[in-house]
Amino acid sequence: MRIGLLTEGGYPDAVGESHAWCDRLVRGLTGHDFEVYALSTDPRQEARPRTALPEHVRLVRRAPCGATSPPGADGPPRSARAVAPAAANGAASPSGSAIS
Repeated sequence: MRIGLLTEGGYPDAVGESHAWCDRLVRGLTGHDFEVYALSTDPRQEARPRTALPEHVRLVRRAPCGATSPPGADGPPRSARAVAPAAANGAASPSGSAIS
């Protein structure tokens, strides 16, 4: 089984409780392959020394937390989306009657 592990500011670059928890999880499930997707909160994290990862960690991808998506990755911009008025959806006003 392949397991995707999404981390923020911890495994595999930083130290602390979240790193320790992830490391125990990965090292404890040796029968599974891991792909680690690490969101870093500090650009210096990747430069810090880290422990060697087990062989069943097949992939580590890193991205800065808060990075922007490539154009079109999450659909059209909000201004281009069609937004239906509440009345067209049959929404009710706070008094309970239909909005007209």
